[in-house]
Amino acid sequence: MTFLFIGHDLSMVRHLSDRVAVMYLGRIVELAATRDIFERPPHPYTHPLISAIPAAATRSERAAGRIVLGGAPSDPSNPPSGCRFYPRCAHATEVCRLTAPVIEDICAGGTSPHFVSCHHKGELQDLT
Repeated sequence: MTFLFIGHDLSMVRHLSDRVAVMYLGRIVELAATRDIFERPPHPYTHPLISAIPAAATRSERAAGRIVLGGAPSDPSNPPSGCRFYPRCAHATEVCRLTAPVIEDICAGGTSPHFVSCHHKGELQDLT
């Protein structure tokens, strides 16, 4: 059986889904098995999403592990050129501003594909 579940409650998404697609301004930026998204997210937008999931921890522990995005979200009716996430991305470079990234499998040949749309995906895999 297949179903499409769209949600913003990532703790629920984690428990209901086998595969997860993370979207930013209407574009898929990461698509992989749920386990891989939640344990090893290489896209710079997925990191803060995962860190924002409420956890049973003290307030200081939660604050220490939380990644907060800088800048303001772009207007969805007039998205930026190039990578839609570049205005808020700490890793953005000139190529991000000018050219939209292509979504590619970073586990080519592996058993579980992990698609990421980022010009710096090879460098960012080390962040996970």
